[in-house]
Amino acid sequence: MAKIKLDAATDGETERQAVLDDILSSRGYVSNILRTLTLSPEASKRFSLLGAYTKYESNLTSIERELAISATAHAVPYGWAHHAPLAIIAGATEDQMAALKDGVVTPDLDPAHQALCRFALAIAQANGVSQDVLDEVQRHYAPDQVIDIAMTSAYFMAIGALVKAFDIEIEDDAVFEKEQAWEERKQRAQSAT
Repeated sequence: MAKIKLDAATDGETERQAVLDDILSSRGYVSNILRTLTLSPEASKRFSLLGAYTKYESNLTSIERELAISATAHAVPYGWAHHAPLAIIAGATEDQMAALKDGVVTPDLDPAHQALCRFALAIAQANGVSQDVLDEVQRHYAPDQVIDIAMTSAYFMAIGALVKAFDIEIEDDAVFEKEQAWEERKQRAQSAT
């Protein structure tokens, strides 16, 4: 697999550092994929706008967002390692996530979450979404939420393609601990409101 050199000198090193600092301040860590994307600071900033929307601003709850991401990334070890634990923090069970990793939607998920997972799995297959799957997700979600699920899947499909293209290594446990602690703080803050 191809590996891009992260230490390659660039003309925009100051701009790259500013993007890295922005990522660090918003998450408390910089993942390997986001660090790689900053080799093109302007592309990284633009791509990050969609990422920020899907991760922090969409009309999906934490569990809906993390299920959509996990269903999309179920065959990408990098994405799965980051997002399956976050789905569990948000309320999914380990058994539900183990099944989803195999592309299976369990009947003990809430019916809306089942529809969401089937929709995200279909999008991730990149062969089109059947009318039955689309109708099912539309029964449970408003049109803007259906688009948010689709955009979340599309963003994380792009992340998965880039992870595979550059053979991005999965971070160590310290990064996952920071990511999970951030998500737990977010969950507590949402519960308090």
